[in-house]
Amino acid sequence: MTDKCGFRRLGIPCLSLKHQADAILNDAGIVIWGQNAAEIEAAPRCFGIGAAQEALRRPLPTAVYQQGPFVAVERFFDIAFEGCRTCVEVFAQASLHRPVDGHAPSLGTSFVLFYASGYLPFLFYSTLQAHVQQALTYSRPLLVFPAVSWVDAVAARFVLNTVTGLAVVAIVLGGLALTTGEVRIHAPGQMLFALILAALLGLGLGVANCLLVGLFPLWGQVWSIISRPLFLVAGVIFVMEDLPAGIQEWLFFTPWIHITGQFRAGLYAGYEASYVSVPLVVMWALVPLAPGLAFLQKHRNTILQMP
Repeated sequence: MTDKCGFRRLGIPCLSLKHQADAILNDAGIVIWGQNAAEIEAAPRCFGIGAAQEALRRPLPTAVYQQGPFVAVERFFDIAFEGCRTCVEVFAQASLHRPVDGHAPSLGTSFVLFYASGYLPFLFYSTLQAHVQQALTYSRPLLVFPAVSWVDAVAARFVLNTVTGLAVVAIVLGGLALTTGEVRIHAPGQMLFALILAALLGLGLGVANCLLVGLFPLWGQVWSIISRPLFLVAGVIFVMEDLPAGIQEWLFFTPWIHITGQFRAGLYAGYEASYVSVPLVVMWALVPLAPGLAFLQKHRNTILQMP
C-alpha cells in the first residue's frame, strides 16, 4: 500500500526526502537537534523500506554522535543501578533459600556468597540471552538504514550487554566483599573463563531464539516457560558433588551446571569442579548459533516485516 509519497506503508512519516532519516531516528527514540518535531508528528504515517533506502543516504553517525556523551552518562548510571539492584536481589534471594536448620553451605561459610557464586553466572547468561533474542525487535527502526544490518543489531546487543554484565558481576562481588568480608577470589581467570562460556551460550541460544521468535512469535512465551527450571538445573543453590549419582549423570549433559562449577572453582580455593566439560558447553552454544545465523540471513526480511 502506498501514499502520495509513493512509499509502501511501514512506519516512516511522509515528509520530504531530506527529513526521512531524522524521522526514522525520531521513531527510534534518538533525539535529533534542530529538527521540527511538530512537522513529524503532523505528517501522515507511511511505512516503507524502499523510501528509507533512498531517503537515508545522509550519514547516520552525525545524528547519533550528537547525543553520544548523554548516552554514555546514562549508560553509566544504568550499570550502577543494575549492580546495586542485583546486590539487593542476591541478599534477598539468599535469605529465602537459606537452609532452615542454619547449616553452612557446601562451599565456604557464607551462604550469601555461595548463592551469589551460582546466581551471578546464571544471571549473566540469562540476561544476555534475553537481550540477543530481542535484538531485531529492539533495533527494527534503525534496520531500515542501508548501512545497518541485522548482524550489527545482534552484535551491538551482545557486546553492550556483555560489558554491562561483567560490570554488574564486579559490582556485586565488590559489594559482598565490603559487607561480608569473605570474598577471597582464588583464580580470577577461571571466573572470567566461566563468564566467557556463559556469554557464548547466551549468544548461541539468543540467536536461535531470535530466529524462532521472529518467525513464530508464540515461541517467546513457550521459551519463558520451559526455561524457568534452569535456575535449579544451573546448580545455583547446590554443588554437583552433593547430588545422587543418577542426577549427576543427567545434569552433566546440561551446560549451565558446568558454567556454575567453573565460576565457583575460581572463587573457592580447594574446589576443583572436576566434572566441568568445556567442549560440552561450546557444543551447546555453537549448535544453535550456526543454523541460527544462517537462517536469520535467509529470513531477515520476513522477520523485519512481521507485525
